[in-house]
Amino acid sequence: MGVPWRVCMSVVFLTLVGYCSGQDSEECRLAVNCADCISVGPACGWCAQRDFFNASCDLSSTLLISNCSDVQNPEAYAVNITQNEELSNAGDAPLGQAVQVQPQEIHLTIRRGETATLRMNVRQAEDYPVDMYYLMDLSQSMKEDLETIRQLAGDLVDKMKELTRNFQVGFGSFVDKNIIPFASLKENGEVLLDCAPECEDPYLFKNGQTLTNSSELFGQTLGETGYSTSLDKPEAGLDALLQVAVCDEVVGWRDSARHLVVFLTDAPYHAAGDGRLGGIVTPNDGLCHVDPVTGEYMIDKLQDYPSLGHLSSLVREKDIIMMFVVGAEVQQTYRDILTFFPRVADWNTCS
Repeated sequence: MGVPWRVCMSVVFLTLVGYCSGQDSEECRLAVNCADCISVGPACGWCAQRDFFNASCDLSSTLLISNCSDVQNPEAYAVNITQNEELSNAGDAPLGQAVQVQPQEIHLTIRRGETATLRMNVRQAEDYPVDMYYLMDLSQSMKEDLETIRQLAGDLVDKMKELTRNFQVGFGSFVDKNIIPFASLKENGEVLLDCAPECEDPYLFKNGQTLTNSSELFGQTLGETGYSTSLDKPEAGLDALLQVAVCDEVVGWRDSARHLVVFLTDAPYHAAGDGRLGGIVTPNDGLCHVDPVTGEYMIDKLQDYPSLGHLSSLVREKDIIMMFVVGAEVQQTYRDILTFFPRVADWNTCS
């Protein structure tokens, strides 16, 4: 797993190097004034003696041997620690902001080529806030997987609370656009469901449960959630993921928390341009269009699906860690787009 959860303690020694580890006489002599000379590196010095007839910029040792009486070779090394709060866990600090690196801010004055060694303390904080959102494909083929998630709901939350007590979980689902050729419609425009009356009308995205710390509420939401159906194989998972990323108030993301999205599907995805098959030519604007009351995406018939590049920038901006749980048939499909998601915590295949 790419994200460490257990607490660890370590002391890090950083060596900063300005440019290069040393200079020779020829490098120094290229400088034509004092400022340029001392910028070449810490070994170079400037002879300020007016009647000095050799090269004014040279190795300081060479200048002294040449009897320069005024060698300018300032020692500019200086370390000023300007923020040095003690390490703390999330629950111990104001607003849940854990301090995991000490010191937090250092002003370093150093000449080019000079080295400085800094000591820093690093510790993984306990009870760091975590927001985990399950985004699930609820087309008919995922019916059995929904039942599995229902059965495991309590265990999932309890397992996460073993890692951090400051944990919230939410749930959302997606199917596809409710228009032809993505969904089956009758001539009068009504939805034609081959799974009626068991399933719901298709929808693009629905926020079923805003982030909560209640495992009971999370389990109740899953118990009341049904599945739907669509006409073509790809689904609107990327569009739904975009809404999860940008709808802060609807989803309930906390600024101080680590953001995780568990993406579950057994189908490929629709992307920008596919909307034209249904007569939709307006590009996706990347904004939140979820009704805060119903939790449903409101403009699925007005905007195209997002591009991977557009989605990637929004997921990166929210600093979301992705966890893909996908069917074996589409495993390679999603592996091919992992480069668009800079933070991927894990990879799993569902049957």
